[in-house]
Amino acid sequence: IHFSGYQPSNIVEYVEMLDTELHVPEYLGRLISERRYPARVKGSVEQMSTPKNGGGCGRCHTDTYMEESFSLGTVDSAFCGGEQTNSLYATYRRSAKVASFRDSGVLFVRYLANDPKHGGPDDSMRFLDMNTPAFGEAYVSSKGNMLTLQKDSTAMLLAQPHCRADQSPYKLGQKDGITSLKLSLLMPAHYNRSKAVMVGNELISDFSFRSARVQPISIDTGDVFIHIDPLLPTDCERDCAMELVRENSYEAIHLINYRGPARAFTPSELARMLNGCVVTLRARADFASFEAFHKAMCEVRIHDYWAHLRYVVFQRKDIELEMVTSIETMSVQTAAVDGRTAEMPMIASSDIDVSRLPFVTGAVPRDEPFFPWKTLNVHPYGNSWGIGSRGLPGEEPYSKIVTEMKPDARQPI
Repeated sequence: IHFSGYQPSNIVEYVEMLDTELHVPEYLGRLISERRYPARVKGSVEQMSTPKNGGGCGRCHTDTYMEESFSLGTVDSAFCGGEQTNSLYATYRRSAKVASFRDSGVLFVRYLANDPKHGGPDDSMRFLDMNTPAFGEAYVSSKGNMLTLQKDSTAMLLAQPHCRADQSPYKLGQKDGITSLKLSLLMPAHYNRSKAVMVGNELISDFSFRSARVQPISIDTGDVFIHIDPLLPTDCERDCAMELVRENSYEAIHLINYRGPARAFTPSELARMLNGCVVTLRARADFASFEAFHKAMCEVRIHDYWAHLRYVVFQRKDIELEMVTSIETMSVQTAAVDGRTAEMPMIASSDIDVSRLPFVTGAVPRDEPFFPWKTLNVHPYGNSWGIGSRGLPGEEPYSKIVTEMKPDARQPI
């Protein structure tokens, strides 16, 4: 959510957009009522650079897989700092017959510092009357970097906390101290809870469990089974390696890097608080029992080791996922599915002929350069800038070069 989750500002920002009347073409509308399963969609989007997030322009690649009873989607890198990115997001139905939204569920992921609790009241909604009780849930933003790789109903996610000196974990450590760093998988349970949970070889009750070592987890949500294979979180003093807890109206799985006395972390230390997991969803109907699902999903091999690079390989009978990433800054060197480089098309779909979409095929009209301004001195832009060529008719390239260097070239926008 924009504006650090302040909902009144979001209302003002989006009211014009929501007032627009949109019409879905008939052939696309049929994707809702006549979708063929399994369905797959891949796409990519350009990501802008923002000085307050340390630059970072590039491309984000999305991957979505859907069966009749669930969907799983990922984006391989975060937008800006990741505060508004759902790097991994799953939806599932809790029963074969869905009568309302209460019969469905979701799973999403956050990297968190200092144990914020999901489901708490949103004080920002008191903007009409400070004396009225708060209503709505407070937005809890992620404090970490995440990279993903997906094949159909299985996705790998690698995570680390934000580690630059201008980002919140470092600032929090310097001001009040950090008491915890963890990767959290969250499942809203406002209307329905999980039916059963297995951790390792143990069937647990009431979503309550702690362990000194990471172990595989399976969850029976009703109509869909979910399996989570933790990777190997960096151990930096903690009371447990993983825990399953209820937080307000949420079921939460925490994979813990640090939990202890308040302390500061250097950027280099934060960059090495590595974490991650592999998430798999399967339809209940595909297995004889919940126990059979758990047994099949636990037959895996996991390599996870690092120095200046992190090497992760996940192998199961039906899949192999491999990622090699740098630690500082976190970026991808290798992303492979079943031994081959992961496909990252501009757009691909199992349901439609993407060549029929606008702007995808055919000749592209030339975009004539045209920049009529002489400077970039605009309020409140406070960054250094340069103009080498404006593309004006009759103006020779490089004939009007102008540059201005500012003392601090990384002002927020």
